[in-house]
Amino acid sequence: MKKIFGMLFCIIFLCSNVFTVDYTVTGKQGSLYSIVISPEDKTEENLKRLALQLEKDYSREISVLIRVYDDSEASKYAATNIYILAKEKREFYDNHFIAEYWRDPAKHHKITIMLNGANGQKSTIDFKTTNIKDLEKELESTTVTTEMSQEENAKKMEKDSSQKSVYKQTSTDEAIGKTITFIFFLWIIGFVTILVFWRKFHYKPWFEFFVAIIMGGFGIQKFREKKIGLGILFLFTAGGFFIGWFIDVIRYFIASISNKPILPVHTVDIKKEEMLVLDKNQELPIIEPSGLILQSKEICHFSENANHVEVKNVVVGRKTSGGGRSTRIFGVRISAGGAYSQSIRDNVAIKTPGTFSITNKRVVFSGMKGAFNKKIEEITSITAYDDGIGFQFNEKHFLIEMRNAKLAQAILNRLLSTVSD
Repeated sequence: MKKIFGMLFCIIFLCSNVFTVDYTVTGKQGSLYSIVISPEDKTEENLKRLALQLEKDYSREISVLIRVYDDSEASKYAATNIYILAKEKREFYDNHFIAEYWRDPAKHHKITIMLNGANGQKSTIDFKTTNIKDLEKELESTTVTTEMSQEENAKKMEKDSSQKSVYKQTSTDEAIGKTITFIFFLWIIGFVTILVFWRKFHYKPWFEFFVAIIMGGFGIQKFREKKIGLGILFLFTAGGFFIGWFIDVIRYFIASISNKPILPVHTVDIKKEEMLVLDKNQELPIIEPSGLILQSKEICHFSENANHVEVKNVVVGRKTSGGGRSTRIFGVRISAGGAYSQSIRDNVAIKTPGTFSITNKRVVFSGMKGAFNKKIEEITSITAYDDGIGFQFNEKHFLIEMRNAKLAQAILNRLLSTVSD
């Protein structure tokens, strides 16, 4: 059954291509064209068919001159001055230059056929003096009486399938080109958006994530993280060959959904004499928080890098006593004799970095450990230290270490006094 369908397909295919000769345009200079046909189609009958076909295909041209070749490499030389070619290339060009079609503005057209090349025997068919209908009947009878061998049929099918694959490839390339253009257009829009809202959304986690997506390939996020060396590496390696850029996008995405800052916090420096006491008539500082989304009518008065401090009693060493000896082998201490070992414990402060902010409504610490988000009125008590503040929220206690601890204490005292009033 498959063989029958295959034979029917071949018959239909051949009948649909009786009067056509496949050709490919390889060059164009004004009204001068260069085309290539398959060497299998290099017969006088096929070149006559080609002339009739070219008359229809280029009917809109005022005048046209078409050179026909049976080799694509030879057709490329048509774009250059053939008289300056080397002898071997000139002979190669002449051997594969098999026909020349010409039509003037008066629609007078003719074809010169050179089956053996430009230096061989030539025959010219002038369609002004030739009856085209008689020529078409002659070509039709020649096609009907000519039997194609199985090998020629297979080559014909293979050539047509390759032409179809080239067409698909060309369509794919065009689609890829349009996709790249569209992506570049979106990138331009994103870049302009970053420039417009740079100051308004500066240090917002979701905005930093957007910057990492658009400008990550240039290492901008590394420069903003104060990692200049990595920024230069990303700049010259397209974001670390896109691997580093991809990792940063994931990292910034996680930070944006958890509202945790990655970049160093921008703080406002205030003179020391203003850090101890804030007069009731003195206005509190207003700053842009880092990684904190403000609520309606909420104002941030303090924000800087801080540490959550957790004090733990841990073993810091061991004390050996007695008459024996103790030695360390490969990191393991071995005791011999009557000696015994005693653990030495001490309080150790374990610090977890984050960001501490004070607004007119709440106090917030964002970090991997010890994070809290409490209203001002929920503070049970505060303990002032030289380099930090201890917060008590009912039964929970948090110790936050920061550089400008005295300023934070003064701001909290003002806010707490306002709440109590």
